Amino acid sequence: MDKTNKMLQSICYCLICVLICSLIYYIEAVRYGGSYSYAKEISEQEITTSNLSAEEQVNELREEMFSVKQSGEVIVENDTVTIATQAAPATQESVVNVTIVPNETEKVTITATPTAKPTATPTATPVVTATPKPTPTAVPNRYNLSASDKELLAKVIFIEGRGESWECQCAIGSVVLNRLSLPSEYGSSLYSVVMTGSFVTADINKVTPFQQQYDIVNYLCDNGVTIPEYVCYFRANRFHSWSNNAAIDYKKIDNTYFSYCQRDKDLCE
Repeated sequence: MDKTNKMLQSICYCLICVLICSLIYYIEAVRYGGSYSYAKEISEQEITTSNLSAEEQVNELREEMFSVKQSGEVIVENDTVTIATQAAPATQESVVNVTIVPNETEKVTITATPTAKPTATPTATPVVTATPKPTPTAVPNRYNLSASDKELLAKVIFIEGRGESWECQCAIGSVVLNRLSLPSEYGSSLYSVVMTGSFVTADINKVTPFQQQYDIVNYLCDNGVTIPEYVCYFRANRFHSWSNNAAIDYKKIDNTYFSYCQRDKDLCE
């Protein structure tokens, strides 16, 4: 009777130990089965190639892992068991790969590989470059007139066209510049053109032009003459009437009449 009791007690102790070990194993499995990373060596279970084939080890491992995974899917492909679990942090996804490495003692390693969250690439801010303002281009002095030449031309326009319109005074100044463009006929300088021509020069050193005459001179120097370059004559009240009919009428502006001769036109062409 005593032997029977002792045997029963031994059996009870064994069952209790088994239950305690199973409970510990279950707690550890639940603790590590859904965590972020977990590794286990199958060699601890004494699984060897001599007893179980690779397929049997995979099946056994599938059954064992079924109790510890919280949620996901077990996928078997060739010799790899993949367990997809959702127990990783919310910002990452975890994939558990179970790989059987053939060796004297089969080993299975379970590793959770987190997928890194993609980092946004900063976009470079375009640099706005201000458009430079154009530099004004200076208009050249077409006739290379000096300050004294401009003063002399302003006096001629004042004497010959004072009181006439802007157009008429520009045409009078243009006649002087047209003659300057034909040096073989009228002289090579503005002074010689004015003093040897038919212009009124008696009081030229006594007069003081208005600002309008200076503006007209600057306009002609910057933009050129306002009548054809071969028109080299003008007079008041009527066109020229030379005895040899050399003068050809061009245009009447206000009370001033402008003419040209064929010789000057041929030279300009």
